Amino acid sequence: MGGSGYAADVTYQAELLRHLALKFKQTMGYVIPGKLLAKDAADLAQAPTQGGKHRPLGCSCFLAYVGGEGESPMLTRIDPTGQSFDLWAGTAGRGMGSASNWLQKKFESQAAQGQQVGAWEGDWKECARLCVCCITKATLSAMGSAKHAHSSVKLKPLTADTLEVLVWEHGSAAPRLCSAEEREELLQQAQSLLGEDG
Repeated sequence: MGGSGYAADVTYQAELLRHLALKFKQTMGYVIPGKLLAKDAADLAQAPTQGGKHRPLGCSCFLAYVGGEGESPMLTRIDPTGQSFDLWAGTAGRGMGSASNWLQKKFESQAAQGQQVGAWEGDWKECARLCVCCITKATLSAMGSAKHAHSSVKLKPLTADTLEVLVWEHGSAAPRLCSAEEREELLQQAQSLLGEDG
């Protein structure tokens, strides 16, 4: 699960989903299907919008899961309104339009080359590089619109100090944070990739 928005709301939603998955496993005896967990996440996000007592969640979250044996991985985005969208790549947050367009072009060129769209043949560094590209593209877009609108919002470019990458490698007992050198390398590769794509 990943999220964009208020950190406290993302954490709250992650905890709710963790408890839902655990309760399902205890009562049913098997792991909750990803599609059902995504539906439950959308229902939980939508419930506060029904009355005036609670504020809606201030976050969008992404759930990545594998449907079943032999099925391809799925990605679902859940908006604060409770809508869920099945995607092969997606963005959320400020400047998401620019980042979504960049992703769309990237995967369209992948399809034009005869590759399976959304196929992932890389390691965690390739995935992190793609995420950093989207964050950088969205930040640059938001900085441009803030300057254009004479906004008082102060946005800064993404640096290795402001970037956190948490990696949970297959077979490891716990996730680890990337080192400063790894983050700097990811940023440089992402910036060169963005420079090639325009």
